[in-house]
Amino acid sequence: MTVHSENNRRIARNTVFLYFRMLLLMGLGLFTSRVTLDKLGAEDYGIYTLVAGVIVLFQFFNNAMTSACQRYLTYAIGEENEEKIKKVFSINIRNYAMLSVVVFVLCETVGMILLKTYLNIPEGKIFAAQMVLHISSISTVVSMLRIPFNGAIIAEERMSFFAYTGILDGMLKLLIVYVISIGEFDKLILYAALNLLLCVLQTIIYIIYCKKNFSFITLKKYKDKELLKGILSFSGWNIMGSAATVLSNQGMSVVFNHFNGVLINAAMGIANQVNNAVYGFLGNFQTAFNPQIVKSYAQNDKEYLFDFINKSSKYSFFLLYLIVQPLVINLNFVLKLWLKDVPVYSYEFIIVFMAFELIDALAGPLWMLNEAEGNIKQYQLVGGVTGLLTLPVAYVILSIGGKPYWALSVKSFQSLGFSFYRFFNLRKRTGFVIGNYLKAVYLRVAICVMPSLAITMIVYHITQGVFRFFASCAVSCVSLCVMYFFVGITESERETLTSFLKRKIKTIR
Repeated sequence: MTVHSENNRRIARNTVFLYFRMLLLMGLGLFTSRVTLDKLGAEDYGIYTLVAGVIVLFQFFNNAMTSACQRYLTYAIGEENEEKIKKVFSINIRNYAMLSVVVFVLCETVGMILLKTYLNIPEGKIFAAQMVLHISSISTVVSMLRIPFNGAIIAEERMSFFAYTGILDGMLKLLIVYVISIGEFDKLILYAALNLLLCVLQTIIYIIYCKKNFSFITLKKYKDKELLKGILSFSGWNIMGSAATVLSNQGMSVVFNHFNGVLINAAMGIANQVNNAVYGFLGNFQTAFNPQIVKSYAQNDKEYLFDFINKSSKYSFFLLYLIVQPLVINLNFVLKLWLKDVPVYSYEFIIVFMAFELIDALAGPLWMLNEAEGNIKQYQLVGGVTGLLTLPVAYVILSIGGKPYWALSVKSFQSLGFSFYRFFNLRKRTGFVIGNYLKAVYLRVAICVMPSLAITMIVYHITQGVFRFFASCAVSCVSLCVMYFFVGITESERETLTSFLKRKIKTIR
């Protein structure tokens, strides 16, 4: 068996593990969010979403360092340099320890200023909101200390770990919902405190697993100025890009709150729940293939790398669209079935989020190629500036009486424009072939999507009630799978898939 074949088998196996985890977490997540909204009430749920969003404003440090940790660890593993792997991990642990102090101070100072002076919190809920801020600040620090261990697991492609811990995580979240439903203490504060305990437990499990399974888990003080400089430079530009993304995302919630109050933040919370559940499928797949992109680049295997990116982009979109199409078509039905009271604008926000994620799904492998190449200065500058411009545009739209979903839609247009920038940026720096990518990905995706969408819409309009939901979902999934099998993939991919299915059928027999 060739190295590439073994890589593909590992990716497929890891994807199955991550999919199993996501199926469980999606079901539990949608259920627990429904019960949480019911038990907390729309007002408290909106406050929690808003205050937690303020904390996320300061996690751009966290996001940036995560990318640096995973990139350098995976690159070193691709080079098969054991000593360098130990250095990278040790340097990242120290960096995270120092950064966690900075983030905690920012959360407790700037976060409190925002809460007291700008956020629209009901008078009787100010103390609870302050307590949520303090507890969320501690949770952020604990989460940061877990990230180097998370990066080690991903770099070593041990995705089965996430499947098993996902089961525990889902069950404990169910327990949290049960406790807040029977507890007599302030439910908003209790909910935040229980989530902190869950975060601490998760971090302990990650540390124990990594120390037991990986030889490079060490806290030695290595002196490698070039490596440290590279990690800090990479992290610095990622910090700028992540700061812009977080400010754009969470700043949008703050702007909405300023014009419309906490109830619209409840709608944003629901939309984010759906978005996270749906995108989790894609995120799991991309988590499985990301290490291979970095390792292939480290080994300078460009032919395999570019072909792998084309396939990954195509499959990423397909896996996401397979869920998005029937969901969007039946969204009113799903929301009414899921929630007792649907917060205003939930429907529109979810539609916008789905459009954004579909655009982003195609760009995920290109983003990872950019990370693998390492020179991310220009990329982050352009992305950061265009991302931040969505905030003033959204503010103007709302100030002149525009609908909130009009303002949120600005993000989708920004993402689409930035996707095309990626093509030319990567062609210049890595030799990426734009024409091959457009033919292999965009053209095949368009040919598959349009007939399936048309057929599904016809079925939707000629059916009624619950039967409409099941019929449209079935037709959507079947038509998409048929189109992708005969049009969306190449002949060699079709032969590989057919052989795989035949082997599995024989195994079952």
